[in-house]
Amino acid sequence: MSILIKYKWLALVLAVVFMLVIDSMVYNVSISHRGIAIGLGIDIEEGEISLTAQVVLPKNGGVSSGGNNFINYNAKAKDMEKAIDIIGAESGLELSVAHTSIIVVGKSVIESARYDLFRYFISDDKINDNVLIAMAEDKAADVMKAKVPVGEVASLQLLNQLSPAKHPLGLIAVNLKDFTSRMFCGQGENYLPIVSIIPTTPSSDQSKDKVDKADAFKMDKTAIMDKEGLKGELDSKGSEGLSLITNNLQDGVIDIVGSDDRDISVHIVDSKSGVKYDYKNRKYKVNLALKTSRSEGRYEPDNTYSYLLDDQEIADLQKGIIDRVSSVISYSEEIGVDILGIKEGFYRYNPKQKYNIMTDDFLKTVKLEINFKIIQR
Repeated sequence: MSILIKYKWLALVLAVVFMLVIDSMVYNVSISHRGIAIGLGIDIEEGEISLTAQVVLPKNGGVSSGGNNFINYNAKAKDMEKAIDIIGAESGLELSVAHTSIIVVGKSVIESARYDLFRYFISDDKINDNVLIAMAEDKAADVMKAKVPVGEVASLQLLNQLSPAKHPLGLIAVNLKDFTSRMFCGQGENYLPIVSIIPTTPSSDQSKDKVDKADAFKMDKTAIMDKEGLKGELDSKGSEGLSLITNNLQDGVIDIVGSDDRDISVHIVDSKSGVKYDYKNRKYKVNLALKTSRSEGRYEPDNTYSYLLDDQEIADLQKGIIDRVSSVISYSEEIGVDILGIKEGFYRYNPKQKYNIMTDDFLKTVKLEINFKIIQR
């Protein structure tokens, strides 16, 4: 004990020296020499990867007033590692993808089934596995270059739309972890939100900078794919049905046609779903709990103003939801992709029936049953 006390300072000095030596052996790059990519756009052009990296350029180290600048770097190469290396050489910065918040893949990536790109990102923790993924209607590079409202860039705008404070009806948000786990298990049935670019009115700040055209993003359709590539897309109503089953919703408006041909808008205040698989009766059972209100109020016979749905409107709402979910299942049968993972669900609870469930025709034998619990606000 006395020997330890006698040499404690020597031990402390040696520990400090040891840590300094170990640190010097690790290849570190100063933050001032790093290019922080907040968004990545990936296309396939003539068999090569075309990588667009949206990189933040901090003003005076990020401490000056006002927002930071951003720049799009582009490189083409046979593999992702080389494309990143080219951007580093051209920019003079070590490109870092660790803080990337969104990856947009061009339609060509999915059509050519280049899923090895996702393996690259998820391997060795190169990027957070909760990074969001979307598919461009055409080219990912066009999405990265979109002229969104001043003060933001495409990556941040997409992040805001795909991760809002309240998850709305029809929004399909997919992260890297969920996408890769579905893609590399089973038949790879998968889906991604489709990003469309639509023209919009420039903001006042953009007008001051003489920007006469501005862009906005619309994501009301869903790309459907499997291991072989792109199989089709769900329209807006199908995407609403998919979101009702796969997400807990906190916002959104569903448009329905009443039994008397009246158009009715219903606000989805809250929605939660649970699924059960009845193999014996071949039923796909969905328990759907909704909090709703009429989007527009009306005067009742007693002169009170109400946002409540009447019995017929509730029945019309239920029919509208059943139609939307049914369209997803019907489309699954049409293109041969089990979008909702129904067969996997039946197999999980009935493993002994694997060879009966995992057949091409099993979905055709499944009946949809939705049990509603509707609370009106």
